[in-house]
Amino acid sequence: HSLTNAANDYIDALVNRINGTCSTINIEAIYVEERDIVSAYTEVYNQDDAPDILLIDSSHIPNIAATNALLPINRERLQTFLPIAQQTVTSNDVPYGIPIAIHGNVFYYNQSIVADAPITTDALLIESSPPFLLSRNADSMLWSLTAYNGITIVDNTITPSESQLNAWIDWVRKISEAGHIKTTANEFLRRRQFLQKDSTYYVGSSLELSDLSNEMGDTLAVAPFPTGNSPFASSLVTSLALTLNPSSDNLDTAHALAQLITSTEEQETMVKTLRWVPSNATADTNLNTDTLLKTVYD
Repeated sequence: HSLTNAANDYIDALVNRINGTCSTINIEAIYVEERDIVSAYTEVYNQDDAPDILLIDSSHIPNIAATNALLPINRERLQTFLPIAQQTVTSNDVPYGIPIAIHGNVFYYNQSIVADAPITTDALLIESSPPFLLSRNADSMLWSLTAYNGITIVDNTITPSESQLNAWIDWVRKISEAGHIKTTANEFLRRRQFLQKDSTYYVGSSLELSDLSNEMGDTLAVAPFPTGNSPFASSLVTSLALTLNPSSDNLDTAHALAQLITSTEEQETMVKTLRWVPSNATADTNLNTDTLLKTVYD
């Protein structure tokens, strides 16, 4: 896995808890940097030395599945999971993972600088001081394309609409000329600048909610994405997913571990610990008591 900070602590605690209560197996969690995890898994898989379970972002699944290095998952195993969560682990109509948490981009803002986030992209042009913080890459800019109907996202599938792009291009030009956009592609730097109040707004992953909240306390807020000539703006959804090594000698144990990690009880523990959106629809998330998480979920 490539989880860091509180998420890494959660995985370590989970592994220690299971190892402490089950004498017949011993689980070892191995950390690999996100940028290296696909190549690292592929390399050891080709050497017949891959781990039994790989925890990755579902966006990596199609490429790895194309090499036959992931075990297809029986659809019945995923019946209790949210439909969007099932879509994230499916490639060529075949599920290859068991989703733990679904996530996408979120519009964070610092309410010690502004009381309320702008609800339109035009208002964002006026109110972005300090500058709006994102980069001109697909990940950060995707929501703004939906805000202008430049693309639509239906069932987590992108459909372009070239006829609607002119209004979006004009907005990008205006916000750039006004100096209200920072273009660093470095995710760590963008996040640090937001924490240091170098920016009022920040487009970041929903998985960052807990860490940002721990740093910022009550000054952190979440809002819907501002809209342009579209009635709403949105983000693609992916998931953190457990994938299984088809060559594993421990498939029964790996399946049992994946079932435990994504069980209703464990999903609820995950929500309380990490404030992630669970993939299993049976989990009681108590969203009414966590307004930030409810906004992220919506």
